[in-house]
Amino acid sequence: MVGRSSLESRPIQGELERVLSKLFNSKVRVKGAGRTDRGVHALRQFANFISPFDFDPLLLKRSLNALLPPDIRVLKVVKNIPPYFDARRNAVWREYKYFIYRGEVIPPFLVRYCYHLKRELDFSILEKVCSLFIGVHDFSAFCDGEDPASQ
Repeated sequence: MVGRSSLESRPIQGELERVLSKLFNSKVRVKGAGRTDRGVHALRQFANFISPFDFDPLLLKRSLNALLPPDIRVLKVVKNIPPYFDARRNAVWREYKYFIYRGEVIPPFLVRYCYHLKRELDFSILEKVCSLFIGVHDFSAFCDGEDPASQ
């Protein structure tokens, strides 16, 4: 599991691949459970890779966190997963949260994580609109043109 807290432009996958390749002294490719748009924050993102060598999970977690930028952290390392496991295709669910800060002045530490709305919300309208998103939906029309099955 990995997490990132800032708006850096470096992809998390690229940083993980760079550090894993350095640790294993061999090219390592990482597959993440999903992608985020630039400026979007991912919490508890899952990823997997094929290791060229045996490793101790605790030692690898400590090594990764020592070499990764401070805004990317590895929370847990698991080994001996089935070879057919793919973090992206085997994900059971994804959760998206959006935050609105209401008030005249948004605290500076929330600027990156919230939409700032200075006026009042009509919660009855908001509830009606949100009800449209409950359930299972196909959002492939919002993809960037790539074949969603290949992601």
